[in-house]
Amino acid sequence: MLTENSPTSDSSPLPAANLRPQLPTASRSVPADEISVLELLNVLLKRWRILIALPLSVAVLVALISIINPATYTASTTFVPEVRTQGRLPSGIAGLAGQLGVSLAAEPTESPRFYAAVVRSRELLERILVSKYERPPDAGIRPDSATLLQILEVSGRDRADSLHQGVKALDKLVSVRVDNQTNIVRLSVDARHPALAAAIA
Repeated sequence: MLTENSPTSDSSPLPAANLRPQLPTASRSVPADEISVLELLNVLLKRWRILIALPLSVAVLVALISIINPATYTASTTFVPEVRTQGRLPSGIAGLAGQLGVSLAAEPTESPRFYAAVVRSRELLERILVSKYERPPDAGIRPDSATLLQILEVSGRDRADSLHQGVKALDKLVSVRVDNQTNIVRLSVDARHPALAAAIA
């Protein structure tokens, strides 16, 4: 007995899902600057110890510098010595000599440089050291008067050595400049407290 096989048709319908057109999927693009900010925040969060330690280190360093090298205040004063002019010299020559730094119209004790030398002399510096000034107010210390030698905290083997060391210390704080054209003497004193610098000057 012969059996007939019905031919299968190749035109069978496809599933409906395969017939739907595939639309392009839209992907969200992240801006480059947003990525960089996120990466930066990620790095900062990982390095939080450094973020805390760095400002603290800077603060400690500034405090150490202020202790080792405290602030210095400068007080300045100026004066002009009285000089008697000599009638024998013409005014033009005397003025030219003054511009060149040559004092032809002054006695040795009237020269501005003489007063500058007196200010830096040992005798005057010792007198300043033993003079009393108002002690600068410090933490825990009641303001009172004391000699400059005590305020500068200069010590030595004995009083003479203390004065010697004090003169060397005070000489570094005092500077004198002379203007040869105007005969103005400028005296400057450095100290850690402005009131003390002004009192010495």
